[in-house]
Amino acid sequence: MKKEKNEYFFRIEGLLVPRKCDYKRMDGCIVRYIELAPKLARELEQTFKLRSHAYFISTMETAISLLSDVHARYMVKEGQAILNAYKYNRVSQMRNKVEPFIVEMVALAEEMRLARGDSVDAMYCDEPPEPEAVPEAEPVAEPGKKVILAVDDMPEILASICMSLKKHYTVHGVASGMEALTFLQNNKPDLFLLDIEMPAMDGYELLRLLRAREEHAQTPVIFLTSNSTREHVMKAILAGGNDYVIKTGRQAALKEKIGKYLH
Repeated sequence: MKKEKNEYFFRIEGLLVPRKCDYKRMDGCIVRYIELAPKLARELEQTFKLRSHAYFISTMETAISLLSDVHARYMVKEGQAILNAYKYNRVSQMRNKVEPFIVEMVALAEEMRLARGDSVDAMYCDEPPEPEAVPEAEPVAEPGKKVILAVDDMPEILASICMSLKKHYTVHGVASGMEALTFLQNNKPDLFLLDIEMPAMDGYELLRLLRAREEHAQTPVIFLTSNSTREHVMKAILAGGNDYVIKTGRQAALKEKIGKYLH
């Protein structure tokens, strides 16, 4: 008996998928979006910062095309508005719209990945196909060492963290939330160090995406913050972080808090 069609994409918020659509084509478009959205988001962020006019327009047009293919109409409209403003050099009108758009692109890809799951490979065949051989990812940790992923847009902070912790842990540093999500496609850290204030995707948004993944729902997260006010610290904890460290504090404090979770 033929398997029932999996209509997971009708459950993804923000997609207006026609009921009478080509299921295979729609699934293929979603797979392509999941693969390309993080890369396009990084390119949009970089080209916008560098004022690379032609490259930003080209990248945004590609992003809009991908969003159109998956029927994310509200984001197509947002992207088109940004593109039009950019073409007519109305940068001030879109300065506060580009970064939220980039975050939404990545968040949508993550929602698609979670909704799609692992059950769609056999959607249209009588018997499940033989699973393809997937090459094993190279180990990222030295034997006996726990793996830490540090996310901060300041190179000097990342360098300091890696130097301070490398004796006891395997530490990987990335400069943005998008780079962190890319790293997690093939790696599973034992602890996250997240900067709160980052462009495009801040630490709170990255944490939300991490907690939505079953494999990272319980992974310890320590926020890195340069603001030590009570309100700021409480917001970090209430957002779902396990702990926080003041950036200007002593490295011993960071090591102590990491040791509390990776003993």
